[in-house]
Parts: sequence; structure tokens; C-alpha cells
Amino acid sequence: MKKVSIVMVVLVLASVTSQCPKVTAHSNNKVYVDDDKPDGTPDGSWENPFTTIMDGIRAVKEEDEKDTVCVLSGTYREHIMIKESLNLESKDGAIIEGGWIIITAEDKINVNISGFTMQNSSEGIWLQHKAHATISGFIIDNNTFWGIRLTGEASATIKDSIITGNGNGIQMGGGASATITGSTLTGNHANFYLWGEAQVTITGSTTMSGAEGVEIGIVLGEKARATITGSTTISGNKVGIMLLSETHATITNSTISGNTEKGISLSGGATTTITNSTISANVNEGVVLTDEAHATITSSTTISGNKVGINMKVNASATIVKCIISANEIGIGGEAKSNATVDECTIIKNRNEFKYKSENTIHYGVHLSGEATAAIKNCTINENDIGVYLEGSATATINCCTIAGNKEFGVQNVTGEEIDATYNYWGHESGPSGPSANGEGDRVSSHVTFFPWREQPPTPFMRGVYSVFDLQHDTVDLYVRVVDENYSGMIYDIEILLEDQMLPWDFVDGIKAPPGWSFEEIDDGLRFFTETDPLLTCHLTRFRFRVQGERIPLYMRVHVTDSEGRNMGILISVMRWLYYNTYML
Repeated sequence: MKKVSIVMVVLVLASVTSQCPKVTAHSNNKVYVDDDKPDGTPDGSWENPFTTIMDGIRAVKEEDEKDTVCVLSGTYREHIMIKESLNLESKDGAIIEGGWIIITAEDKINVNISGFTMQNSSEGIWLQHKAHATISGFIIDNNTFWGIRLTGEASATIKDSIITGNGNGIQMGGGASATITGSTLTGNHANFYLWGEAQVTITGSTTMSGAEGVEIGIVLGEKARATITGSTTISGNKVGIMLLSETHATITNSTISGNTEKGISLSGGATTTITNSTISANVNEGVVLTDEAHATITSSTTISGNKVGINMKVNASATIVKCIISANEIGIGGEAKSNATVDECTIIKNRNEFKYKSENTIHYGVHLSGEATAAIKNCTINENDIGVYLEGSATATINCCTIAGNKEFGVQNVTGEEIDATYNYWGHESGPSGPSANGEGDRVSSHVTFFPWREQPPTPFMRGVYSVFDLQHDTVDLYVRVVDENYSGMIYDIEILLEDQMLPWDFVDGIKAPPGWSFEEIDDGLRFFTETDPLLTCHLTRFRFRVQGERIPLYMRVHVTDSEGRNMGILISVMRWLYYNTYML
């Protein structure tokens, strides 16, 4: 096994320098171990420590007042078996050379082990049955089969450790569970392998990176579950995350980048939910799905610089919402009988100028072939070589999007069957150009139904911000509540425009703004605004104004902008008695 160099090990060990304090008389609850032979008979005291770790563990078992084995610096060539709750601490990074640690118990025990280097054994640490261990400040290096293994119902908290150059870095099976925080797994054949019904949470800036010969960052098999969050980075592997069978991974606030084949691979019915993450610069696919796998990718996830951003194969499906998909050779690819729902995404600059630039290669925002299907709505599809391309027996609906600035075609359909691409803005009020179009916007091929089109870019309707209003005579009380964290602290401006209502109003006038807000009349309506108190999650805010019109409908349109005056979308407010979910208010 090729070893990977450890950088700045001192930083990892700093957390344990307070352990095993150097005292002149041994602490009442501790026994001491030192590989240098004492002058007297070993008894576990500071003056006459034991010379093996197992002697220390046996002493703790036999003496009720003892609960901690404190191991002084040195090299210990032994195997360690722990069957009772205890603390096993190292001073200055004691080394366990060629030995393993097994922690086992039929009934639950709690073991804390910290500060060791374990190296050059067949196995590292193995937790069995119902044992629980907190493992911190470890370096586990160059063990043949695994660094840490959990089986049965064992559980572990692993933190601030380096696990490198082993067969598998961490492997878990059965009903085992673990939380990994602030650790580095690098250069293991598979950095993390789960099977059975094992569950893991990976968080706290944990890094999983590859080296020469490293295959996979994380593998989930059978019914395993993983939660990956808290600035976790998975990079430099052949495959960053591989999900098989009925596994599931929830990936949040993480980065999967620079893997030499695939960022995330799903097959056999596996599922994943990816939120607010970055999937970039993976050589083949950012996310690839096959064999009935499904991915939900949402909330500002960025997928860029991959050969194919999201690639759906046989019977796979994906729901892609509010994502940024850019600078890939193909942004979204679908083949065979795959299916995609794409909503409120920005699919931009997937074109022949970036990493995979090659002669005579066309890059696509969306590429569908075989019997793939897609429903694309409320998206921005700009500045690709071709915005959306269909061949074979592929089908798609493309509605309420902005499709502009694409080099060759906005939509090109060579299937021979008509597709619905109505209510889109094509970059010019005159509509699209092309063989059957006379406008000045993006080109469309034949077999694309583009009429009617929008003369201006569509304004998205906001989700995650709810509103109702009361009407008493000519006075309106408008209530707004933010429920999506993505909008909290973002809304600085609310505008009610006369001509924008379902039945245009004659007059609108401000009466009362909420604390920290003001109002002013504008040319086409009324504006409420603030510089210091944007709307926050779960705060109900009231805006009062006077309105006149022939008839006030049951719905009201409200424009929302951010601190820079940028349009965030349209909020639809419903008259309170129509709003069945009044319990939210």
C-alpha cells in the first residue's frame, strides 16, 4: 500500500497535549504506561508505570477507582482488547506499531481513546456488537485492511483524526452508526465504505481526498445511509461518492470536486438529496444516475466545469430546482428512458470555451436522446452553444423560460416530432428566429412550437414567501411571512403596481409601514422600503395602504426586490378567507 505523507501532524496532536499531565505522584483515577522499564516493580504509578498498554487496561478493570490508562510517548508493539468502559489516552502521540485495537461488548460500553498513532498492521480499530467509542486526535496509517471498522450495533464519534494509506479508511456494516467531524481521510483504497443498514454523519470540515490508486471517496451499499454536511470536501478520487442498491445520501453545504471520473454516481434505485453544494471539475460527470436511481438537486447547488453536469441514463430521474449549471460540455444530459424535471435553474455558458474545448465540438445546456423526457420551466438558458437539443425519440416541454444568447440554437429538435416551447422569451420581443420563425431572438429548428412567446423576460413567482391580505372598505392590510431561509434577510423593497393587478386599480396610497420601513408613491403605484430591517424568517409583517378600483380581486400581485434593487420575483397574495392555511399566520 503506497503511503501518503502526513502534513502538519502537530496540529492534529495539539488537541491532546493536555492529556496525561506530567505529575510527581500518579493521579487517583489513572494508571500509567511507559515502554521504558521502570526502576522498581511496575504497578501503574507515575514512578513505576506498566510497560504494556494491556497491563494498564487490566489494572483499570481490577481497581474500581481507576478509569483511565495514560500512555506515555514511545512505541508499543501489541494488540489491545477493550471490553469495559474506560479512557485510553496518549501523551505526545504514542505509537502502536503493528497492532490493532478491538473494542467489543454485548451490552453498551463507552470508551474514549485519543492521541495515538496506529500504523503498519493488518487492521486498525474494530468496534463490535454494542460498543461505543469516541476516537479523537488519532493518526491511523498504512494498515492492510482498514483504519476503523464498525459492525453489529457499534457506534463511534470520530473527530480531529487523520486516516491515511489503509485498505479502507473507515468501513461500517450491520446497524453500525458514526459521526465524523473535522477529520481527514486520504489515500485509502476506499476512504469510506458502508453496507447493510449502517448510517454515518460526516460534518465539520471533514476532507476526503484521493491519491494514486485511490478508487472511491465514499461507497454506500445495500441500505446504508449517509448525511454529508458542514463544509465536507470530497476530491481527488476516481469517484467521489458511489451509491448502490437502495442507499440514500443527503448532501448539504459540501464540495465534490476534482475527481478523476465522477463526482457522484447512483445506480440500482439509490437516491440522493443535494442542497446548496458545489459539484465541479469532475472529469466525466458531476452527477450520473442509472437503473432507476433518483436525485433531488436544489437550493443554489452549483454544477460547473464537468464534462457532463448531470447525466441520467437507463430509467433514472432527477428533480433539479434553483441550481446553477454552467461551463460543462453538457449541462444536463438524458438518455434511454430517463426523466427530468427542471425548474427555476440557470443553465448558462455551457459552451466550447472552457475546460473541455475541442475542435468541432458543440456544447449543450440540455441534451436529450433515446427516449428521455424533460419538463423545463421558469429557467434561464443563456449563452450555451445550443440551449436545448433533442434527438432520437426524446421529448420535452419548455415553458416560461428565458432562452437567449445561445450561439447556434436556443432549441434544436431533430426527432421529427413536435415539442412544446411556448411562453418563452427568446432574447427579443419579436420572438425567435429560424426556419419557421421571423423574429430576431435565438434560433429554433423545425418541429418546435414557439407561439405564443413572451415579449419580455418572465418574472418568477416566489416560493417560500407567503402572503394574505384583508380588505375593509378601501383599506388593505397586507401580511407577508418568509418561510424559506434562502430569502431571510434578502427582501428590502415591496412594490404594489396599479397596472400589474388582474383588474388594474385606479389608485393606491400608503397608510402605515412596519417598524424600520417607510413608504413612498411611485409613478405606477406604491413602494414600501427599508435600509436596515429586511424581512426575516417566520416574522409576520404587516403593510397597510388604501386602494381604489372598480373591483378588487381575490388575488394581489406584489413585486419584491433586494437591497440593490434587483427583482427577486412576484409574490401572489391571497385574500385571507380564501387562504386555507391561516394557521400559519
